[in-house]
Amino acid sequence: MREIKFRARDFATGQWYIGAANPKEGEINWPTFFSNVHIDCFDARTLGEYTGLKDKNGTEIYEGDIVQYLYYRKPVKADIAWGRVGFWTVGNLSALDNWGYHKSNEMEVIGNIYENPGLLK
Repeated sequence: MREIKFRARDFATGQWYIGAANPKEGEINWPTFFSNVHIDCFDARTLGEYTGLKDKNGTEIYEGDIVQYLYYRKPVKADIAWGRVGFWTVGNLSALDNWGYHKSNEMEVIGNIYENPGLLK
């Protein structure tokens, strides 16, 4: 079973905070999230769930991260998004192959869609 946790970015400082889900309530444990920051300081658009996976460097992969991996021996950059059955990569491939399954230990987190949107171009 994967660890349920989330991350969000502080508006003012740009710092990322990690928060765990409350197992009884199924909600984010906000005190963990903002121990020194008021909840209104978080940009809700940056809230992303942990996939339960780590990249080839051991970096946790969150929804909204941009990863790089080889696809038919060519480097591809894609962002991580929630799909109907779990987390998927959404890349710059053809419309027929926009969603894909790839081994996380072959991926590398290189940024995220909030701070580095230009990486996907």
